[in-house]
Amino acid sequence: MSGGHLISNYRYAIAQTKNENLLITGDKGVTFFNPQLETSRFIKLGVSLPITSITEGCGVTICNDGEIFVGGSDGLTSFKESKLYLERKEHSLYFSGISIHNRQLFPGDDTDVLSQALPFTDKIHLAYNQNNIVVNFASTNYIDIQRNNEYEHMLEGFDNSWNPTTHYSIYTNLNSGTYRLILRERAALLDTPRTQETSLFIHIARPWYNTVWTWMTYIAVFASAFTFIIHTHNSRRNLALSLEKKQQEKEHNEKLTQTKLHFFTNISHEFRVPLTLIIGQIDLLSQSSSLSPSVHNKILNISRNANRMRGVINELLEFH
Repeated sequence: MSGGHLISNYRYAIAQTKNENLLITGDKGVTFFNPQLETSRFIKLGVSLPITSITEGCGVTICNDGEIFVGGSDGLTSFKESKLYLERKEHSLYFSGISIHNRQLFPGDDTDVLSQALPFTDKIHLAYNQNNIVVNFASTNYIDIQRNNEYEHMLEGFDNSWNPTTHYSIYTNLNSGTYRLILRERAALLDTPRTQETSLFIHIARPWYNTVWTWMTYIAVFASAFTFIIHTHNSRRNLALSLEKKQQEKEHNEKLTQTKLHFFTNISHEFRVPLTLIIGQIDLLSQSSSLSPSVHNKILNISRNANRMRGVINELLEFH
């Protein structure tokens, strides 16, 4: 028997089964070898056998009814060989467990990730900081056909190709988003249609500061601040324009007032000179003795009005 027919190079016990196969125990599990066909089937420790190790001194017993007992370092397990040989179409793959940051999750724990066992879950929701995950898987086919039962996985949205694996998948520092973890048998690519496949959707939420509502809040705050700045700028600009306009109006009014005063001053000077001459002539006429009383009274009346007018002109000049 060549080494390729055994699950490992270490052999601890050997026995013949009711199906005339040789049962050989080793450090990695149990081998069923058919001497006539020279084919082997394997049962791996931890994956298919509920014992962690087989060492020197661990025995094997086969009962008359075909039940097989295999001893391990941490206990004893039993099974019947006839129940291990399932048709390929009857077995399936399933995800058996998940760990977040090296902490295994269970239904109903304080993480609230699993509401039921992972094999019955098709989608899980994780927080943004639960992005380091390890997913374990198993198969309902508890016996492996020699060299024909390898697995590969791919995380859609993260991986670009298939990755060979044994019994777990590791992903770290995943970004927020929805992924699909696909597991399949590599054997399906070789000689049969790819029917043994399972998948799990993994949704990682965005952090609170990167959600749609938060971004809407950012936009609303930015828009409010921008509107306030624009409003303040426009208010200050309008106030500055208003003050500038008032200053211009004030300067214009002052200039207009000065122009009017200058005009009145010039007019007053123009009126006072001839008016003074007129008053002088009237005074000379009033001193004449040849005038009749009625004419003298009229001249006095003219003199009185002319002096009044000169007094008004003098007041205008003094105001200026």
